[in-house]
Amino acid sequence: MNRLGIASTIPSAMHLIVDGKQVALAEGTTRIGRSPTADICLEDASVSRRHAIVLREGDSVRVLDDRSLNGVFVNGERVTAKVLEDGDVLALGRNELTFGAPATRSLAA
Repeated sequence: MNRLGIASTIPSAMHLIVDGKQVALAEGTTRIGRSPTADICLEDASVSRRHAIVLREGDSVRVLDDRSLNGVFVNGERVTAKVLEDGDVLALGRNELTFGAPATRSLAA
């Protein structure tokens, strides 16, 4: 409970782990691809210029294939669109990205 006696929760940051680095996912659209204009740029010939879109709407995060040549895989399954869950592994070309959405935690008083 907070100082006003109201129980509160704060969702931890939703993110992708890319090359060992945590990248926070802001509300809205995150574009992933080989293009230097992508929000997450993967410099790899197996990745399309516009490979995938990650769409965050509140507590829901979806990955969408952006008409890539090699496809988007989540936990080894090729998908065109999929709601992501904590720990899901995305494969884009030869790159693996891990989605993280830690559970909400209670605020201490």
